[in-house]
Amino acid sequence: MNKLLKTYNFSNFKITKGNGSYLYTSKNEKLLDFSAGVAVNSLGYNHPIIKKSLQDQIKTGISHLSGSQIHEFKIKLSEILSKESNKGDVFFSNSGAESIEAALKIARNYGNQSKKDEIIAMTSSFHGRTIGALSVGSNKNYKSHIGPVPGKVKFCEFNNSKHLKKLINKKTVAIIIEFVQGDGGINICTKEFAKTIKKYVKKEKSY
Repeated sequence: MNKLLKTYNFSNFKITKGNGSYLYTSKNEKLLDFSAGVAVNSLGYNHPIIKKSLQDQIKTGISHLSGSQIHEFKIKLSEILSKESNKGDVFFSNSGAESIEAALKIARNYGNQSKKDEIIAMTSSFHGRTIGALSVGSNKNYKSHIGPVPGKVKFCEFNNSKHLKKLINKKTVAIIIEFVQGDGGINICTKEFAKTIKKYVKKEKSY
């Protein structure tokens, strides 16, 4: 009997294996996987490099370490990520929602020092189901029956630079955006809107 808490509309078939972009059911039906594990399995299933890395790691006897413990691959990956992004420090989290929570904490910490406390999020957005992440998500159904979520969040119409301009003020501490909205319906951020956000971020100190 399925004793899983109904947080999803579960599929009516069971997955037994995967290869490339395909999943296979217990009845050996071959399915093309369009969700990719909600966009986290971008290299597909049974990828030879990932498979070898996992096998090599299991041979060491270590399947998990806490965040406070250092491992050579943790150091190597952090260096690569830093080099390929903004050259800053790297924070490894357990989920997307935890990453969002960390980003909100960092923004609010900065805001406390600079007296800025308003966050601009986007319509049709989704950032996770934790309380903080829900505060910057636009779907009201996810926020029902759980009490108040953190406030001082304004919602900008996705890809609307004029609306963004109206919302930004001297109290704005952060803008949060998915460049490709998933839960909202696969909406893609335009280059023009991305450039507008970048422009305001560069001018942040003038507000």
